[in-house]
Amino acid sequence: MRFNSLIFSLIFVLSISTFHSQLTPIKLIPAHCGKVYTSWTGNQGFLKAETPVGAFLKRYQIKVFNLPGNPVYTQIRGNMFWGTSNNSCFLMNFANLSCNTTYQVIVRWKPAFTPTWSAWGDTCLITTADCNPDMLVKVKAPWCNSVVSDWYQEIPLTAQSYKYKYKVKVNNIPGNPFYEDSVESIQTGNVSNKFSLDQFQNTPSGSLSPNTTYEVRATWKARHYTQVPFGSLVIGEWRPYGDVCYITTPEPIPDLMVLGSAGTVFDSASPWFINYSVSYTVGEAVIHDVVNTSNNDMLTQGFQQPSEIIVVTPGSGQADMPTQEPLFTVFPNPTSAIATLVPNDEIDYTVNVACFNASGSLLWEQKMENNRLLIDLQNNTPGIYHLKIFDANNQLLDSKKLIKIISQP
Repeated sequence: MRFNSLIFSLIFVLSISTFHSQLTPIKLIPAHCGKVYTSWTGNQGFLKAETPVGAFLKRYQIKVFNLPGNPVYTQIRGNMFWGTSNNSCFLMNFANLSCNTTYQVIVRWKPAFTPTWSAWGDTCLITTADCNPDMLVKVKAPWCNSVVSDWYQEIPLTAQSYKYKYKVKVNNIPGNPFYEDSVESIQTGNVSNKFSLDQFQNTPSGSLSPNTTYEVRATWKARHYTQVPFGSLVIGEWRPYGDVCYITTPEPIPDLMVLGSAGTVFDSASPWFINYSVSYTVGEAVIHDVVNTSNNDMLTQGFQQPSEIIVVTPGSGQADMPTQEPLFTVFPNPTSAIATLVPNDEIDYTVNVACFNASGSLLWEQKMENNRLLIDLQNNTPGIYHLKIFDANNQLLDSKKLIKIISQP
């Protein structure tokens, strides 16, 4: 009995081996071998292999790779174990193919549920189509050419298959003050195709101006595996930018202040471009200030404190409790060029002013004369600047936040 089973197994293996040795290689059908494509989808973007004779269920692999001397590219459609049940696909199914470029294509097949593939068939050459606008991304309707009402509104892009990363670029329209910046997604792979205008605030190029129209373009890059599974992951280049859309920014974001004695800060990685930080407090009707008169420091009761402590003693050393009114005023604030710093009451003592950028770097120091100081920000980038006002003994008198914006036409 055991001998008969062994003989049967040997005959089965020999039969399977003989069967696979007779698998006839296949290639692309004649109409597609040597074809110059005019589209990436539809009938003009169709790629089809020959149908082999025999075997009721068949599995296929279609391999596209570069010509010698061209940029390296390899992608196989179909799992190395199971392949794909379709012997056809579209050009767009091969991520990161270059436009107007000739590639080599080979095909192989096997009967379903068997382990051995046929040999790769004869090589065919195909030439890809022009870059199709449908391959590109842009701001999705109805947000394209619209007035956005909220800086934090999620604005979607037209999505693409095989997306790996998106990038959004914002430019000024001709005739408006110069602005150009782009942000790209931090998360990769199955990334969100949405962005918001607040992601373009306080960037290296400054900030978007409120109630202003900008040009917005988007691009994306794809990824593919040379073979699935166990293939190499390949990240493509950025595609060309899609069609321009015009977006008008909302009203300015108002400054709000919350007093509270409890709260926390929550940081979370955004699925898109930036990290968001959310801070909240539990408000109170009554709070208590603790004042250190020797150092001119003030601590407001509660777990969260202001990011900037304002010194309240005006230099005379008289008050133990903080002055309710600020000692100095800066106007206009925001400004697009020049602002003026003045005391709220006329002073007869020396005042020195230091200006710092948002990162805390000292930009300049000047002495106030005749109860007035002009602050020239014409050559500075838009953003937030901090003014520190000292007396002759280098005691901090007051602190101001000055915002520079892009001038309106």
